Amino acid sequence: MSLPASVQQLLEGKIDFEGQKTVDTLTRFVLVILTAVSFVVGCVLQSLRVTFGIYGLGVALLLLVVIPPWPMYNAHPVQWLPALEEKKTSAGKLELRPLAPGRFSAIAAANVLHPTPTPPSPST
Repeated sequence: MSLPASVQQLLEGKIDFEGQKTVDTLTRFVLVILTAVSFVVGCVLQSLRVTFGIYGLGVALLLLVVIPPWPMYNAHPVQWLPALEEKKTSAGKLELRPLAPGRFSAIAAANVLHPTPTPPSPST
């Protein structure tokens, strides 16, 4: 049995970097305000039950806002570069070409870290 595409996308849990920053900022702000409000109300009413009740309810509501990967948290998706295919040329050099969609390949670390030096051009 397959889930509808919209439900499946929601369950995958993908959010972008801007969405992560938004969630982090929102969480910090709400927790600080919630702590202060629950502390003041608890002190005024002289009740720890009220203090922890307000704080617990606020945290539960905050979890409903930040845990699901709502579409507003994926408004700036990351555009990844296409993978490269390695191929040796007749001269023994490594040639990198884009792969077909869906294929992955690692770039040879030796060629990236230590490229073949080019001979200096003669200066006149």
